[in-house]
Amino acid sequence: MKFKRHVEIVKGRPDLTALVNVVLLLVFFFLLSSAFVQQPGIKIDLPLSPLVGTLPYKNLVVMLTGPDEVYFQNAKMVLSDLRPLLEIAAKQSTDQQIVIQSDGRVPYQTIVGVMNMAFEFHFRAVNLATRADVAAPPSTK
Repeated sequence: MKFKRHVEIVKGRPDLTALVNVVLLLVFFFLLSSAFVQQPGIKIDLPLSPLVGTLPYKNLVVMLTGPDEVYFQNAKMVLSDLRPLLEIAAKQSTDQQIVIQSDGRVPYQTIVGVMNMAFEFHFRAVNLATRADVAAPPSTK
């Protein structure tokens, strides 16, 4: 018994609607997920810098909001409580980096003290966070 084949070749443009939908969904997904990486609710006025760089996501973050006020892993503490926590973190992983986010009003001596603690416990790198210095648009006068 022979069956007849009824295959017809359709000529014309392929329908790209499904492909466009998938691409747009991927774009929206990546745009929305990248905005939620790390923005704690602690107000810090970072200093401006024209140099912009990126760091890996998994870093230890030390936030300095006052001369003796520190946030480490989103826990508020005084500066003297930071040393044992940094020591524990250094023992857990030898490949850790520290990012210091310091308010512009924090004394320089406090920042240097935290950097010295990080170097004392042999962290791989100590980075200072800054804001990008974006030039203001020219006025239209």
